[in-house]
Amino acid sequence: MMLTPSGRFATGTRLCLSMSDFHPESWNPMWTVSSILTGLLSFMLEDQITTGSLQSTNEEKQELAASSLDYNLDHAQLKAMFHTQLQAAKSGSIQTNDQSASAQPSTNSQDDELSSSTQTGPIDSIPESGPSLAQHAGAGAHHSDVDAQAERLESMQSGDPSEAQPTSAVPAFVQSAALDMLQRQLAEGQPEEALQQIEAALKHHQSQGDSYSNLLLLKAQAVAMIGDLQAAIVIVTEWQQTFRGSSVSATVSSGADDATSWQKAWQEAAEAKDAGNDLFRHGDFTGSLQAYDQSLSVAPKCAAVYCNKAAALAKLQRHEEAIAAAKQALSLNRNYSKARRRMHDSISALKR
Repeated sequence: MMLTPSGRFATGTRLCLSMSDFHPESWNPMWTVSSILTGLLSFMLEDQITTGSLQSTNEEKQELAASSLDYNLDHAQLKAMFHTQLQAAKSGSIQTNDQSASAQPSTNSQDDELSSSTQTGPIDSIPESGPSLAQHAGAGAHHSDVDAQAERLESMQSGDPSEAQPTSAVPAFVQSAALDMLQRQLAEGQPEEALQQIEAALKHHQSQGDSYSNLLLLKAQAVAMIGDLQAAIVIVTEWQQTFRGSSVSATVSSGADDATSWQKAWQEAAEAKDAGNDLFRHGDFTGSLQAYDQSLSVAPKCAAVYCNKAAALAKLQRHEEAIAAAKQALSLNRNYSKARRRMHDSISALKR
């Protein structure tokens, strides 16, 4: 039983804990019971807020999250079963909100509000996905796989972890290998996995220098690929404020020129996407389709827009094209469960 009397999720509602039921494409049959329980326990002991789970202010969420954590720490049955982990939580080893990274993509976007209030069909801003995006947005979930990946990335970037090397002392080829790994993940449609590792690496780098610069630019690309174009613009703005006019080397791009062009393209794409969402909400599916195509013409690597395009095509009974659009979304974000559902719905419609 998940004990969340307040804060993490609204009380009196069902909480999905079964990946096999709701996210079959993300379920790993090799997960052990202990791995699942460890992830569940880490979720219960987190004091980070779960963005968007409650209709409340940030201050209220923080207060509720803290009370929920206190409730679990003092629960008799949990004390009996997980004494060691509870002691670790009480000692302060659990990460707090103040330690979380800045410029997170918002999960309380206008599009998310639309998807919950309209009956004409859900429109995406930030894709519904597996646990990795939930973690990125501030929800504590299963950490073991992510921690292992982050450790591998850190070891590539910092040489021998036991020596606590400063970033400037890391051999250039080691940093390059780590960046290549992240870029490969983006190319293979794994922006959520890359984003988690980028977040972990950013915490261990100085706010100046080549590595931090490259990680910020990769973070912006990953966030845009997932679908939060406005958050990607914020990250690029942060990069410009930090590195404009400096001699830092941007391995993953040509630096300021690319950052400026990305910012301009993402802004134009976001405006077209928002226009498409408004048209979709008012039943103008042809108009919304044109707006989504306009958005993709300037930002072709945005999974959420392809998913929205699939929704518009399905409304127009153009299911073969909807399947193709959903597949394109999945090629950019393979964990995108909503795109997978759109594809399956259109396949079913064709069979009928």
